[in-house]
Amino acid sequence: MYDDGITFLDEPTTHRHHRCVHVDRRESNGLGVAGFVVSLFGLLTLGLLAPVSLLLSGLALFKRPRGFAVAGTILSLIPLSFYALTYAYFQRAAVAEQSVARLDSTLAKLAQASSVIERFAVVEGRLPNGIEGNKLILDIHDGWDQSLQYQRDASNRFSIRSAGADGVFDNGDDRVHAVNTGASETTELIEITDEIPLE
Repeated sequence: MYDDGITFLDEPTTHRHHRCVHVDRRESNGLGVAGFVVSLFGLLTLGLLAPVSLLLSGLALFKRPRGFAVAGTILSLIPLSFYALTYAYFQRAAVAEQSVARLDSTLAKLAQASSVIERFAVVEGRLPNGIEGNKLILDIHDGWDQSLQYQRDASNRFSIRSAGADGVFDNGDDRVHAVNTGASETTELIEITDEIPLE
């Protein structure tokens, strides 16, 4: 453009281009990753670190993403479940063994109490009545550390009874030693159920 001999030059127009850059910011769950890594070491250490990894992974489940947290939880439960089942098996075996030992002890105590009653009958020429008989065997306890019970009927027959594991007389788990003193030879009837009650 010209004006009074003076020349004006148009300033070049500069076009600036703005570029938008999208940054993909994915969420991370560091606690979940830590739980997963510890759970792997837990498997290598035969489950020694499983409680720690289970705690970390369990807390990480409340935060997204949960992939590593879920995997860590599962890997942590594998050794813990194995140990729990192993403990339950041996615990049940120990209880069964203890029940057998108590049953054997009870049968021996029943025989011991019967011998006490029979000695009384030989000395006195008669069977003791209910009160006398129970006093004679008062200090003899069965395998569950419970007192025994003496009973006699009108004939020359008596029985010594253990209440069994439940401590209640006259039900299915009682152990009974019955003796007929009037026979030429003493007959002993021992009532034993096939199943051993577990405590």
